[in-house]
Amino acid sequence: MEEKQKTVITIDDKEYIFEELCVPVQHCIRQIEEARVLADKAALEAQRYTMMIVGYTSTLREEMEKAKDTTE
Repeated sequence: MEEKQKTVITIDDKEYIFEELCVPVQHCIRQIEEARVLADKAALEAQRYTMMIVGYTSTLREEMEKAKDTTE
């Protein structure tokens, strides 16, 4: 019969077996991991929005120059 491999995590330079930790500690660890994933996703979205701002600002400048050229 196969034994399930245990997950080893490190907290403050000490290793623990996740499955042997109490439920509240496991819950905190899971929430921290979820928050990290969400923070990474938010950072990627922020980069995307920044690039959109840069792109639209560039387009706005170009369009303003075209409009300026037609009014002169």
